Amino acid sequence: LVGSEMCIRDSTSGLTSCTACSAGEFSQHTNNTVCGICAAGYFSGSSASSKCTACTAGEYSSTARLSACTACSAGDYQNATAATECISCQSGYYSAGAASRQCVACASGQFSNTARLSECTTCDIGYYQGESAASECLDCLAGYFNVAPSSSKCEACMTGYYAAASRLSQCTPCSAGDFQNTTAASECHTCQPGYFSGEAASSECTACSPGRFGNTVRLSTCTHCPPGDNAVNAAATECEHCNPGYYSRSPESSICIACTPGQYSSVARLSSCTRCSAGDFANETAATECVACPAGQFSATSQSSVCIKCAPGTFGGASSLSKCSVCSAGYFQSQAAGTECPCLLYTSPSPRDRG
Repeated sequence: LVGSEMCIRDSTSGLTSCTACSAGEFSQHTNNTVCGICAAGYFSGSSASSKCTACTAGEYSSTARLSACTACSAGDYQNATAATECISCQSGYYSAGAASRQCVACASGQFSNTARLSECTTCDIGYYQGESAASECLDCLAGYFNVAPSSSKCEACMTGYYAAASRLSQCTPCSAGDFQNTTAASECHTCQPGYFSGEAASSECTACSPGRFGNTVRLSTCTHCPPGDNAVNAAATECEHCNPGYYSRSPESSICIACTPGQYSSVARLSSCTRCSAGDFANETAATECVACPAGQFSATSQSSVCIKCAPGTFGGASSLSKCSVCSAGYFQSQAAGTECPCLLYTSPSPRDRG
Protein backbone atom coordinates (compact mmCIF):
# COMPACT_ATOMS: atom_id res chain seq x y z
CA LEU A 1 0.00 0.00 0.00
CA VAL A 2 1.25 3.46 -0.84
CA GLY A 3 1.79 5.91 1.96
CA SER A 4 -0.35 8.64 0.34
CA GLU A 5 -3.54 6.69 0.88
CA MET A 6 -5.62 5.74 3.86
CA CYS A 7 -6.56 2.05 4.08
CA ILE A 8 -9.68 0.43 5.64
CA ARG A 9 -10.08 -3.39 6.17
CA ASP A 10 -13.56 -4.84 5.34
CA SER A 11 -14.65 -6.93 8.33
CA THR A 12 -16.76 -9.29 6.24
CA SER A 13 -14.46 -10.06 3.38
CA GLY A 14 -11.23 -9.38 5.16
CA LEU A 15 -10.02 -7.30 2.26
CA THR A 16 -8.34 -3.91 2.64
CA SER A 17 -9.22 -0.90 0.37
CA CYS A 18 -7.30 2.42 0.23
CA THR A 19 -8.56 5.93 -0.67
CA ALA A 20 -6.33 8.73 -1.99
CA CYS A 21 -5.89 11.69 0.39
CA SER A 22 -7.54 14.85 -0.95
CA ALA A 23 -5.62 17.95 -2.03
CA GLY A 24 -4.73 19.85 1.11
CA GLU A 25 -4.14 16.55 2.93
CA PHE A 26 -1.29 14.09 3.01
CA SER A 27 -0.30 10.65 4.26
CA GLN A 28 3.36 9.80 4.55
CA HIS A 29 3.06 6.33 6.12
CA THR A 30 1.50 3.04 4.92
CA ASN A 31 -1.60 1.58 6.47
CA ASN A 32 -2.80 4.98 7.72
CA THR A 33 -6.43 5.08 8.49
CA VAL A 34 -6.69 8.89 8.27
CA CYS A 35 -5.01 11.58 6.14
CA GLY A 36 -3.03 14.36 7.72
CA ILE A 37 -4.06 17.98 7.18
CA CYS A 38 -1.59 20.46 5.69
CA ALA A 39 -1.09 23.20 8.28
CA ALA A 40 -1.32 26.91 7.58
CA GLY A 41 1.75 27.98 5.59
CA TYR A 42 1.74 24.68 3.71
CA PHE A 43 -0.26 23.08 0.93
CA SER A 44 -0.64 19.93 -1.12
CA GLY A 45 -1.64 20.69 -4.67
CA SER A 46 -3.08 17.34 -5.68
CA SER A 47 -4.68 14.25 -4.23
CA ALA A 48 -2.62 11.36 -2.92
CA SER A 49 0.15 13.61 -1.61
CA SER A 50 2.65 12.09 0.72
CA LYS A 51 3.73 15.45 2.16
CA CYS A 52 2.80 19.11 2.34
CA THR A 53 4.89 21.74 0.62
CA ALA A 54 5.86 25.02 2.28
CA CYS A 55 4.53 28.18 0.64
CA THR A 56 7.37 29.88 -1.19
CA ALA A 57 8.53 33.42 -0.42
CA GLY A 58 5.99 35.89 -1.81
CA GLU A 59 3.09 33.59 -0.93
CA TYR A 60 1.15 32.52 2.14
CA SER A 61 -1.66 30.27 3.36
CA SER A 62 -3.57 31.49 6.37
CA THR A 63 -5.64 28.33 7.02
CA ALA A 64 -5.07 24.58 7.01
CA ARG A 65 -6.02 22.05 4.31
CA LEU A 66 -5.24 24.29 1.31
CA SER A 67 -4.40 23.01 -2.12
CA ALA A 68 -2.49 26.17 -3.07
CA CYS A 69 -0.84 29.17 -1.48
CA THR A 70 -2.01 32.71 -2.16
CA ALA A 71 0.29 35.31 -3.68
CA CYS A 72 0.90 38.38 -1.55
CA SER A 73 -0.97 41.39 -2.99
CA ALA A 74 0.79 44.40 -4.47
CA GLY A 75 1.80 46.59 -1.52
CA ASP A 76 2.60 43.50 0.58
CA TYR A 77 5.55 41.13 0.62
CA GLN A 78 6.83 37.95 2.24
CA ASN A 79 10.50 37.03 2.29
CA ALA A 80 10.15 33.75 4.24
CA THR A 81 8.74 30.35 3.29
CA ALA A 82 5.83 28.65 5.03
CA ALA A 83 4.25 32.03 5.82
CA THR A 84 0.73 32.30 7.18
CA GLU A 85 0.38 35.99 6.25
CA CYS A 86 1.99 38.73 4.20
CA ILE A 87 3.74 41.80 5.56
CA SER A 88 2.72 45.32 4.54
CA CYS A 89 5.26 47.57 2.86
CA GLN A 90 5.82 50.55 5.13
CA SER A 91 5.84 54.25 4.27
CA GLY A 92 8.69 55.04 1.89
CA TYR A 93 8.49 51.60 0.28
CA TYR A 94 6.28 49.78 -2.23
CA SER A 95 5.80 46.50 -4.05
CA ALA A 96 4.53 46.85 -7.58
CA GLY A 97 3.14 43.39 -8.24
CA ALA A 98 1.77 40.24 -6.59
CA ALA A 99 4.02 37.65 -4.94
CA SER A 100 6.71 40.16 -4.00
CA ARG A 101 9.50 38.84 -1.85
CA GLN A 102 10.63 42.31 -0.74
CA CYS A 103 9.56 45.94 -0.77
CA VAL A 104 11.43 48.46 -2.89
CA ALA A 105 12.48 51.85 -1.54
CA CYS A 106 10.95 54.86 -3.26
CA ALA A 107 13.57 56.52 -5.44
CA SER A 108 14.73 60.09 -4.88
CA GLY A 109 12.13 62.51 -6.20
CA GLN A 110 9.33 60.20 -5.00
CA PHE A 111 7.58 59.33 -1.76
CA SER A 112 4.91 57.11 -0.19
CA ASN A 113 3.22 58.40 2.95
CA THR A 114 1.11 55.38 3.82
CA ALA A 115 1.72 51.64 4.11
CA ARG A 116 0.77 48.97 1.60
CA LEU A 117 1.27 50.94 -1.62
CA SER A 118 1.92 49.44 -5.03
CA GLU A 119 3.74 52.50 -6.32
CA CYS A 120 5.38 55.69 -5.08
CA THR A 121 4.11 59.19 -5.81
CA THR A 122 6.28 61.71 -7.64
CA CYS A 123 7.08 64.99 -5.92
CA ASP A 124 5.16 67.87 -7.48
CA ILE A 125 6.76 70.90 -9.10
CA GLY A 126 8.08 73.14 -6.32
CA TYR A 127 8.91 70.15 -4.13
CA TYR A 128 11.86 67.76 -4.01
CA GLN A 129 13.23 64.72 -2.25
CA GLY A 130 16.93 63.92 -2.36
CA GLU A 131 16.79 60.69 -0.38
CA SER A 132 15.34 57.28 -1.15
CA ALA A 133 12.67 55.60 1.00
CA ALA A 134 11.06 58.97 1.80
CA SER A 135 7.60 59.33 3.28
CA GLU A 136 7.17 62.95 2.16
CA CYS A 137 8.50 65.57 -0.24
CA LEU A 138 10.22 68.74 0.93
CA ASP A 139 9.45 72.31 -0.08
CA CYS A 140 11.78 74.24 -2.34
CA LEU A 141 12.59 77.17 -0.05
CA ALA A 142 12.52 80.85 -0.96
CA GLY A 143 15.38 81.54 -3.35
CA TYR A 144 15.05 78.11 -4.98
CA PHE A 145 12.78 76.46 -7.57
CA ASN A 146 12.33 73.42 -9.77
CA VAL A 147 10.56 73.12 -13.09
CA ALA A 148 9.74 69.42 -13.28
CA PRO A 149 8.04 66.84 -11.08
CA SER A 150 10.02 64.04 -9.47
CA SER A 151 12.95 66.35 -8.69
CA SER A 152 15.71 65.22 -6.38
CA LYS A 153 16.87 68.79 -5.70
CA CYS A 154 15.87 72.43 -6.08
CA GLU A 155 17.80 74.87 -8.25
CA ALA A 156 19.05 78.19 -6.89
CA CYS A 157 17.76 81.35 -8.55
CA MET A 158 20.44 82.91 -10.74
CA THR A 159 21.83 86.39 -10.22
CA GLY A 160 19.29 88.96 -11.34
CA TYR A 161 16.40 86.74 -10.20
CA TYR A 162 14.64 85.95 -6.93
CA ALA A 163 11.98 83.69 -5.42
CA ALA A 164 10.12 85.34 -2.57
CA ALA A 165 8.12 82.28 -1.47
CA SER A 166 8.61 78.53 -1.22
CA ARG A 167 7.29 75.85 -3.61
CA LEU A 168 7.87 77.87 -6.77
CA SER A 169 8.36 76.53 -10.28
CA GLN A 170 10.34 79.55 -11.48
CA CYS A 171 12.22 82.59 -10.26
CA THR A 172 11.14 86.17 -10.93
CA PRO A 173 13.47 88.63 -12.68
CA CYS A 174 14.36 91.74 -10.72
CA SER A 175 12.61 94.80 -12.12
CA ALA A 176 14.49 97.58 -13.88
CA GLY A 177 15.83 99.83 -11.12
CA ASP A 178 16.57 96.81 -8.92
CA PHE A 179 19.36 94.23 -8.95
CA GLN A 180 20.55 91.02 -7.34
CA ASN A 181 24.22 90.00 -7.44
CA THR A 182 23.96 86.70 -5.56
CA THR A 183 22.27 83.39 -6.28
CA ALA A 184 19.45 81.85 -4.22
CA ALA A 185 18.00 85.27 -3.41
CA SER A 186 14.54 85.77 -1.91
CA GLU A 187 14.40 89.46 -2.83
CA CYS A 188 16.04 92.09 -5.03
CA HIS A 189 18.08 95.09 -3.93
CA THR A 190 17.24 98.66 -4.89
CA CYS A 191 19.61 100.79 -6.97
CA GLN A 192 20.60 103.81 -4.89
CA PRO A 193 20.69 107.46 -6.04
CA GLY A 194 23.40 107.99 -8.64
CA TYR A 195 22.94 104.46 -10.00
CA PHE A 196 20.47 102.69 -12.30
CA SER A 197 19.63 99.37 -13.91
CA GLY A 198 18.10 99.74 -17.32
CA GLU A 199 16.77 96.22 -17.82
CA ALA A 200 15.03 93.51 -15.86
CA ALA A 201 17.15 90.70 -14.36
CA SER A 202 20.14 92.96 -13.68
CA SER A 203 22.91 91.61 -11.50
CA GLU A 204 24.32 95.05 -10.73
CA CYS A 205 23.52 98.74 -10.84
CA THR A 206 25.45 101.03 -13.17
CA ALA A 207 26.75 104.42 -12.11
CA CYS A 208 25.28 107.43 -13.89
CA SER A 209 27.88 108.62 -16.38
CA PRO A 210 29.39 112.11 -16.13
CA GLY A 211 26.87 114.66 -17.38
CA ARG A 212 23.96 112.69 -15.93
CA PHE A 213 22.46 112.29 -12.47
CA GLY A 214 20.01 110.18 -10.49
CA ASN A 215 18.42 111.79 -7.44
CA THR A 216 16.07 108.99 -6.35
CA VAL A 217 16.26 105.25 -5.77
CA ARG A 218 15.17 102.51 -8.18
CA LEU A 219 15.93 104.31 -11.43
CA SER A 220 15.94 102.60 -14.82
CA THR A 221 17.81 105.51 -16.43
CA CYS A 222 19.73 108.62 -15.39
CA THR A 223 18.73 112.16 -16.30
CA HIS A 224 20.77 114.51 -18.48
CA CYS A 225 22.10 117.60 -16.77
CA PRO A 226 20.28 120.57 -18.35
CA PRO A 227 22.17 123.29 -20.24
CA GLY A 228 23.91 125.53 -17.72
CA ASP A 229 24.60 122.62 -15.36
CA ASN A 230 27.22 119.90 -15.27
CA ALA A 231 28.18 116.69 -13.49
CA VAL A 232 31.91 116.07 -13.55
CA ASN A 233 31.97 112.70 -11.80
CA ALA A 234 30.09 109.47 -12.31
CA ALA A 235 27.30 108.45 -9.91
CA ALA A 236 26.16 112.04 -9.39
CA THR A 237 22.95 112.56 -7.44
CA GLU A 238 22.55 116.11 -8.67
CA CYS A 239 24.01 118.48 -11.24
CA GLU A 240 26.07 121.51 -10.30
CA HIS A 241 25.41 124.94 -11.74
CA CYS A 242 27.98 126.50 -14.03
CA ASN A 243 29.40 129.55 -12.24
CA PRO A 244 29.43 133.05 -13.71
CA GLY A 245 32.07 133.18 -16.42
CA TYR A 246 31.26 129.62 -17.48
CA TYR A 247 28.53 127.85 -19.48
CA SER A 248 27.41 124.45 -20.68
CA ARG A 249 25.71 124.43 -24.03
CA SER A 250 24.18 120.97 -24.41
CA PRO A 251 22.45 118.45 -22.19
CA GLU A 252 24.64 115.77 -20.62
CA SER A 253 27.53 118.16 -20.03
CA SER A 254 30.27 116.80 -17.83
CA ILE A 255 32.17 120.10 -17.61
CA CYS A 256 31.44 123.81 -17.68
CA ILE A 257 33.31 125.74 -20.37
CA ALA A 258 34.98 129.09 -19.67
CA CYS A 259 33.76 132.02 -21.70
CA THR A 260 36.40 132.94 -24.28
CA PRO A 261 37.97 136.41 -24.42
CA GLY A 262 35.48 138.88 -25.83
CA GLN A 263 32.57 137.14 -24.09
CA TYR A 264 31.17 136.99 -20.56
CA SER A 265 28.45 135.50 -18.38
CA SER A 266 27.38 137.48 -15.37
CA VAL A 267 25.12 134.91 -13.70
CA ALA A 268 25.27 131.16 -13.02
CA ARG A 269 23.63 128.37 -14.98
CA LEU A 270 23.91 129.79 -18.49
CA SER A 271 23.91 127.77 -21.67
CA SER A 272 25.99 130.33 -23.59
CA CYS A 273 28.17 133.38 -23.03
CA THR A 274 27.26 136.89 -24.17
CA ARG A 275 29.41 138.85 -26.57
CA CYS A 276 30.87 142.07 -25.32
CA SER A 277 29.26 145.02 -27.11
CA ALA A 278 31.19 147.27 -29.48
CA GLY A 279 33.04 149.76 -27.30
CA ASP A 280 33.66 147.16 -24.60
CA PHE A 281 36.14 144.29 -24.27
CA ALA A 282 37.10 141.24 -22.17
CA ASN A 283 40.72 140.21 -22.48
CA GLU A 284 40.60 137.14 -20.19
CA THR A 285 38.74 133.82 -20.19
CA ALA A 286 35.88 133.19 -17.75
CA ALA A 287 34.95 136.87 -17.63
CA THR A 288 31.87 137.79 -15.61
CA GLU A 289 31.58 141.22 -17.19
CA CYS A 290 32.95 143.32 -20.04
CA VAL A 291 35.10 146.41 -19.47
CA ALA A 292 34.50 149.69 -21.27
CA CYS A 293 37.24 150.79 -23.60
CA PRO A 294 38.83 153.82 -21.90
CA ALA A 295 38.77 157.27 -23.47
CA GLY A 296 41.23 157.42 -26.35
CA GLN A 297 40.53 153.79 -27.33
CA PHE A 298 37.71 151.94 -29.09
CA SER A 299 36.43 148.52 -30.16
CA ALA A 300 34.64 148.61 -33.46
CA THR A 301 32.84 145.24 -33.25
CA SER A 302 31.27 143.05 -30.64
CA GLN A 303 33.21 140.22 -28.99
CA SER A 304 36.42 142.24 -28.78
CA SER A 305 39.20 141.02 -26.55
CA VAL A 306 41.25 144.26 -26.83
CA CYS A 307 40.63 147.96 -27.38
CA ILE A 308 42.40 149.81 -30.20
CA LYS A 309 44.03 153.17 -29.64
CA CYS A 310 42.63 156.12 -31.54
CA ALA A 311 45.03 157.00 -34.37
CA PRO A 312 46.79 160.40 -34.52
CA GLY A 313 44.42 162.97 -35.97
CA THR A 314 41.52 161.29 -34.15
CA PHE A 315 40.40 161.22 -30.58
CA GLY A 316 38.09 159.46 -28.20
CA GLY A 317 36.68 161.81 -25.68
CA ALA A 318 34.65 159.25 -23.76
CA SER A 319 34.80 155.60 -22.76
CA SER A 320 32.99 152.70 -24.41
CA LEU A 321 33.38 154.04 -27.94
CA SER A 322 32.96 151.94 -31.04
CA LYS A 323 34.98 154.44 -33.12
CA CYS A 324 37.17 157.53 -32.72
CA SER A 325 36.27 160.98 -33.97
CA VAL A 326 38.28 162.97 -36.50
CA CYS A 327 39.71 166.24 -35.18
CA SER A 328 37.75 169.25 -36.38
CA ALA A 329 39.25 171.64 -38.92
CA GLY A 330 41.75 173.84 -37.27
CA TYR A 331 42.54 171.27 -34.50
CA PHE A 332 44.93 168.41 -34.41
CA GLN A 333 46.13 165.45 -32.28
CA SER A 334 49.62 164.25 -32.93
CA GLN A 335 49.55 161.29 -30.50
CA ALA A 336 47.70 158.03 -30.57
CA ALA A 337 45.04 157.39 -27.95
CA GLY A 338 44.20 161.03 -27.74
CA THR A 339 41.16 162.05 -25.80
CA GLU A 340 40.87 165.47 -27.46
CA CYS A 341 42.28 167.63 -30.23
CA PRO A 342 43.68 170.52 -28.15
CA CYS A 343 45.74 172.61 -30.58
CA LEU A 344 44.69 174.99 -33.35
CA LEU A 345 46.66 174.62 -36.51
CA TYR A 346 48.64 177.87 -37.32
CA THR A 347 48.30 179.28 -40.86
CA SER A 348 50.12 182.31 -42.29
CA PRO A 349 47.82 185.30 -43.03
CA SER A 350 47.12 186.02 -46.69
CA PRO A 351 48.32 189.35 -48.24
CA ARG A 352 44.76 190.53 -48.19
CA ASP A 353 44.56 189.85 -44.48
CA ARG A 354 47.85 191.71 -43.92
CA GLY A 355 46.72 194.77 -45.84
